[in-house]
Amino acid sequence: MLNRRQASVLFFLPMLLLSGCTQLEVRRHTGGVIEGVPYTLPATTLVVTVDYEIERCETNKDGQVFFDVAKKVAITAETTRGERFVVPYESLRNVFKDTEFSVESHPGSTLKSVSTTISDKTGPALTGAVGTVLRIAGLQGGMLAMARDALAPPKVCTDHVIEALQMLAKAKAKAEAKAKANAQAAAKEELGKAAKTAQVPGVAAQPAVSRKADNMAKPAQADAGGTQTAAAEKKGEDPALEAARQKLRARVIRRWTPTKKDLDTDGVSIAIYPPQVESGKWLTEEGLKLLDALTENEGTKVYHQLPTLRTVVQVRTDVPLVSDPTDNGSFPGFVVRQPAYGVVRACQNTCMGNSEDDTSLLTPVRVIVPQLGDYVIVPLKNRVFAEQTLNVSLGADGSLDKIGFKDSALVDKAAGTLNTNLDAYTAHREARQKLIDDAAERAADRQLNQAKDVAELNKAIKACLDAQKDVKDVDGIVVGTCQ
Repeated sequence: MLNRRQASVLFFLPMLLLSGCTQLEVRRHTGGVIEGVPYTLPATTLVVTVDYEIERCETNKDGQVFFDVAKKVAITAETTRGERFVVPYESLRNVFKDTEFSVESHPGSTLKSVSTTISDKTGPALTGAVGTVLRIAGLQGGMLAMARDALAPPKVCTDHVIEALQMLAKAKAKAEAKAKANAQAAAKEELGKAAKTAQVPGVAAQPAVSRKADNMAKPAQADAGGTQTAAAEKKGEDPALEAARQKLRARVIRRWTPTKKDLDTDGVSIAIYPPQVESGKWLTEEGLKLLDALTENEGTKVYHQLPTLRTVVQVRTDVPLVSDPTDNGSFPGFVVRQPAYGVVRACQNTCMGNSEDDTSLLTPVRVIVPQLGDYVIVPLKNRVFAEQTLNVSLGADGSLDKIGFKDSALVDKAAGTLNTNLDAYTAHREARQKLIDDAAERAADRQLNQAKDVAELNKAIKACLDAQKDVKDVDGIVVGTCQ
């Protein structure tokens, strides 16, 4: 049998094992071998397309330059892979726990569903559930062409830009003059036909009102014909003119995945310039300096910054953003992000204020950007007398929309069961002891009764023997025996 000291050691050993429970841990994946269950959170990537075309860059008689740029902006959104995490196997192991952990991903490798159950082997099973609905709002691409006159110092544009604009201006003036001449010739021809018709015998002359109406309609028709002719000529345009147009055009396609690293006072934003600006194909050094200069007054002349070359794309969230806390790459629970809701804007030079103003190039569009939300850590712990079940579900283009956590603790019930068992054991032990005590008492009683019976019997036998002796003393005859 075990002595009392050995029994104490064996009793405390399982208690130490039970108290040494672990918790689910999630680590940020930084590359290399994955020793655990990986999952990836979704992110929103904005595809920004900006089309530029210089329409005017000329100097007037006062030495001021009129600079016009037409701009068209389109933004679309798509869901891409964001942060990647790993649930290491060692955080799922425990002597007194059964852990099931499975992760399902979409074809794009973003998290689709997570099913986790940590069952306690030491107590009855209770099930809790966490339900989450995840979705992302798609962005509808929009565009808005915008041009604005501005005053600037001389020599803002390079020579080849000015030459291209002059070539197109001459071609346009030539086409307009040709269309006007064609319209006049057509009108003159119609008048001649009308005069001949009036002189032919048997042909009624047109009423004056009708002739006047026709004369008014013919030039318009001629203009339409001239426009069609100009369009046809443009379709088969001189290669030199097409080359000139290309010098004045630029398209920028930028894929931007907003992060909190781009955080500013109003949200997150980036600035986009056409590549021709930095390469020096469009602007002179003076123009580059003026691009980001503030509007200022110099004497009687007003010089404006170039407002249409710099395009700012901004995501402004409904709630002010807070920088992510510094982490060591490890989180004490399952990690997701609370959704960040806001609007996407595209502006000339800068996005200021909360309302749409004359600097806006795009009607603000509602958007959900998962990667800008705050972290939500669901603590799944391998605790004694507890069971937790986590079910997370994401849509194909999803971000976390709501989350809750329910912990089904078994401590009270298990403790109650344990106390009940202890009470039952105590009662059983007391009852058993009582039975033992009662049996001993009854045995003693039986022995006492037996002794009394023997004493009475012996007394009766002695009395019988004494009586027989008295008979013998008087010479009597004794009949029978004493027993």
